[in-house]
Amino acid sequence: MLSPGSKGWIRKYFQLIDEGIISINSVIPEGMDEKRFVHLEMSKSGLLFGYPHSRIFSNHIEDGNWTNEENLKIVLFESLLHIFTLKNGTFDKSNFILSLSEFYKEHNARSILNFTGIFFKDSQEESIEKVLAKRIDIKKNLENKAWINYLSNSLIYLDVVLFHNFLRSNKETINNNYQNRAVTVLQAIILAVHSDGEIDKKEKMLFNVFLASANLPEDNRSTLEKAFKKNTLTINDLDVNLSGDWLFKHYILSLCALTIFADNDALDQEINYLYELCNYFEIETTDLHENIAMIETFVLENQGRLVFLQDNSGYDKLYANLSKRWVKVLGRNKDKLVQELSQSKELLMLIAKSRKEELSSEEKIKVKTQFLDIIKSMPALAIFMLPGGALLLPLVLKIIPDLVPSAFKENDLEENAFKDSPE
Repeated sequence: MLSPGSKGWIRKYFQLIDEGIISINSVIPEGMDEKRFVHLEMSKSGLLFGYPHSRIFSNHIEDGNWTNEENLKIVLFESLLHIFTLKNGTFDKSNFILSLSEFYKEHNARSILNFTGIFFKDSQEESIEKVLAKRIDIKKNLENKAWINYLSNSLIYLDVVLFHNFLRSNKETINNNYQNRAVTVLQAIILAVHSDGEIDKKEKMLFNVFLASANLPEDNRSTLEKAFKKNTLTINDLDVNLSGDWLFKHYILSLCALTIFADNDALDQEINYLYELCNYFEIETTDLHENIAMIETFVLENQGRLVFLQDNSGYDKLYANLSKRWVKVLGRNKDKLVQELSQSKELLMLIAKSRKEELSSEEKIKVKTQFLDIIKSMPALAIFMLPGGALLLPLVLKIIPDLVPSAFKENDLEENAFKDSPE
């Protein structure tokens, strides 16, 4: 049906939209701002980490055993389309392709600097296909060729951040300097790696992937490699002029948290660095906790799938830490949760039942579905919508009664009233 490895796949994608097979409607939850919504959606898709976990609009489309690169290409394309439709409110194929063409003509990533001639040789759609293929591919930049089969551009989310800015600045590209931003990301990752005073194998592996993904000029690359080996950076070396870019600074925070939690654990010094980073970029502490929970959920969900997560030794500890974090998130939203739960009698009854006996498969599906429906109206709990949220469903069932006893009390009263009523 759709083959992102073949010429003309974008035209085919648009055809599927016209036929109603792919829907690109995006609804921002009430009370959530657009940037936070984008950040959450990019985390759900995996693009935030350069890994195609799930597609944004076309998950129901058969993938025909697409390669990792083909999946990432579709997720990148859909992410850019998502940004465009959020900005314009509606989908306009011609304007989208035109905007994307203009954006990539001025993009200063080395992978396409000498590639802009294609915009004059091919159709705009075919030109975009070639550019996207170049943007996700880092094979020639990898020193360890054993990684070729399952690694692509891990910094590809920068394209989404820059496209977002491009659309919202009257197409002025003065702040769309890819290389400066890539250097800042890598500097922040270096500081994260050195925050505990030592470099382990996974951290070195991650840095090498990010460095290859950035595809920087040799002088930038050499400077960063020296900084990584000798720890010559301080947090003041990070470009503070970029701190006003919400998506970008939260992206930096997420990648630093991923670097720290990739080994399933985080020392006090590493957590302190994340707090320092938040202070430097003026990120709210609550945003830090949300980002950490997102990262921990991603790590748990992808254990064994990514080379730097193929270590289950610290799984139990990470799960326990994440459990505590989710308890705090639920607790901070207790009042709203009580209100929403009180209107879902069946869910309350099933949760109460789960405290006494094992729920059936059908009942577990009902709990999951109804719980997710509730939190859709609660922006502060949108993190529960992330892939992997089902991992914590047993935990949610256990802690809700302690957090929201009033909702259960009300439910019990109604049950008793029902039992006592005459037939």
